[in-house]
Amino acid sequence: APDASAQAHLDSCLACGACETACPSRVPYVELLVEVRALIGSHRRESLLRRAARAMLERPRTLAWMRWLRPFLLRQRTKSFKLNAALSKPPALLSDIAPTGNAADRIALFNGCASAALEHEALNAATHLLTQCRWQVVQMPSQCCGALARHSGDIRRADELGARLAARLSSIDAALCTSIVSGCASQYTQLAGDGMTYRDAMSLL
Repeated sequence: APDASAQAHLDSCLACGACETACPSRVPYVELLVEVRALIGSHRRESLLRRAARAMLERPRTLAWMRWLRPFLLRQRTKSFKLNAALSKPPALLSDIAPTGNAADRIALFNGCASAALEHEALNAATHLLTQCRWQVVQMPSQCCGALARHSGDIRRADELGARLAARLSSIDAALCTSIVSGCASQYTQLAGDGMTYRDAMSLL
């Protein structure tokens, strides 16, 4: 039964998995953390702001509406956030490469939930570099993979979001999938399943 100090530790952990790579006993700490958070219902105690932020990221199209809040947010002089660049209208992403040829030459690129809105330059750069390496890049639609919900202990919602993305991924005849969103790598690895392999973009390059 977690006491106050244990609860504070559980709430502040980012579930990044860095401890697992350093653990000589290979303890699956993130898996344990997710199960404990689900057991004690951490997601039910989330603040209204955190619940709203998670709901927005689960629906990537709502990020576009933040552009209309830009003038108000900038008037507040919130210098700690680079809102001017992040909330300006992003240029269009590079066009998808027509999926021709063998599946072994095709790769699915996850856009994540926020990358298309906030990291469009990095996505375009990844598409360009992978294409130069003779991959046929198919950009996945912006969609939440469920990692945020899982790390918050809301496993049911995480499974729902993961199943939706896995269904879309299964419709693409590709041998590999990749992403520039490192925080979702473990979730993408699971969603790839048996018919496809997830590889980090830098590892592929």
